[in-house]
Amino acid sequence: MDHYIFGVDAVDTLGYPNKGAARPFNLIPGNSDLITLIFRKLQPQFRHYWFLEDDVEYTGDPACLFGDLNKRPGDLLATHLVPGYDEWVYASMRRTPGCDPDDNWLIFLPFYRVSADALDIIDAYYHKGWDGHHENTWATILIHAVRAVVDIGGQGDYVAEADRNKHYFGHVNDRFDKNGSFGTLHIRLWPGRRKNVLWHPVKPFEAWARQRKKRFISQCHWIWASFRKI
Repeated sequence: MDHYIFGVDAVDTLGYPNKGAARPFNLIPGNSDLITLIFRKLQPQFRHYWFLEDDVEYTGDPACLFGDLNKRPGDLLATHLVPGYDEWVYASMRRTPGCDPDDNWLIFLPFYRVSADALDIIDAYYHKGWDGHHENTWATILIHAVRAVVDIGGQGDYVAEADRNKHYFGHVNDRFDKNGSFGTLHIRLWPGRRKNVLWHPVKPFEAWARQRKKRFISQCHWIWASFRKI
């Protein structure tokens, strides 16, 4: 299998006026989509592109998962599709020069399938100066461009009945907290027991311990700040 390793010089080749242009460059938060966009330009022959972070696990036969999703129509297949809201932690990053969409959207992207057409549309919007966390920009751009964005599971308002809790399970009225099997806050050492389910994040022990310590410190700061307001 061929491997492609990208650095900041590869990001510069995209030529976006705002997205990924800040220096020093940071992949986090919200710039990991640039990897897929760079790869699209290097390998333009594919109809769809898949993305999978290394802390995603699937408790079933991956061939069945990919086979099922490969039959599905849609320009972007991912998880936790919800309307955007101002309280979201990275909402202030969004920039939409020359356009003021009536609404904006969020979608979770550690695992997804995206069409070549969708990537070209996102690329065009970024060239126009759009910017922001990709979990906000991607869904907003594609829905604004009247392309199909599909939530593959969970219990969100935009999940087809046939897909409810099919590939991952979630909670009703969860907004973008992403509780359930496929989220951000519940860091696991191993996936859960439920079969044929996507799990995230599943970390090795050192990363798990580091993340738990970081979250504990963050919670302590929040509790102390709240106590001082009393």
